[in-house]
Amino acid sequence: MSEQRLPDFLGIGAPKCATTWLFEALRQHPGVFMPARKEVNYLHYGDAKERFGEYVAHFVAARPDQLVGEFSTRYLQSVPSVARAKELIPDAKLIVSLRNPADQVWSHYWHFRRQNFHQTKPVERDVSLSDALVEFSDILLGSAKYSTGLQRWLSAYPIDRVHCVRFEDVATKPTKTLRELFAFLGVDAGSAVSGGQVARKGTSPKSDSHEKIQRRLYALLAHGPYRWLKSTLGVERAETLKERLKVRHLFEWVFARRGYREMTLQERRLVWGALADEPELVESLLGMEFPDWRRDRDQVLR
Repeated sequence: MSEQRLPDFLGIGAPKCATTWLFEALRQHPGVFMPARKEVNYLHYGDAKERFGEYVAHFVAARPDQLVGEFSTRYLQSVPSVARAKELIPDAKLIVSLRNPADQVWSHYWHFRRQNFHQTKPVERDVSLSDALVEFSDILLGSAKYSTGLQRWLSAYPIDRVHCVRFEDVATKPTKTLRELFAFLGVDAGSAVSGGQVARKGTSPKSDSHEKIQRRLYALLAHGPYRWLKSTLGVERAETLKERLKVRHLFEWVFARRGYREMTLQERRLVWGALADEPELVESLLGMEFPDWRRDRDQVLR
């Protein structure tokens, strides 16, 4: 029986911060092995101990000379993930990808609109960003409060085992960004790999009618057939089936169009008003500067 492999590194998020691009770039590196899909989320699950076999199964195809890693954006803000990672893989390296908090919230807002704001019943009315910041503040602002998650992870892992990738650097200097990441991991920094398109373009509804129908279908599937599949087949098989059926791509093809409008100044002011301390908090935790975040905040809130 071959030795069970566990990750040498974890990509811990945040969501909407070029994590898919990073995952694909890491998958292409010959010295790195990544699971077939992103968002394994094992460390976050309440029944993680019972599902340990499922977790190690993701890495059985790794060669002895490859580093093993996985990327799950839930991990950054997940309280149980920190303790489980520290117990299971105490020497792991961590990759965190961050983005201007206002832009992250805006992108996530459109994501949650597509997913019915994670509500059981369809949200029939149009939910503006200002409404969402009140009604769904936990899910919308939670992932952009980077300092909260970083503080937990840095209480368990030393700062020299943490590498931060800026979304803005991925957009402007992707090759340099990858070389620095590969050097941090200790694999060939000169490997010619690419994450492809720098960042996946978001989507917005084709019309109000399209959005209402999508929300109803999403709620119906998520809390009906998909929940049944997870309880019957297990989460891993259900997730695999969902990906093979390309449910998300089908929904986007039928109900959505590429891109969404720019934030208004008022919308940007609302988000920064809730996250005004984040630039300095993140800078103090990571020991690096984010002057573009501070500049954007100061211009919006002045």
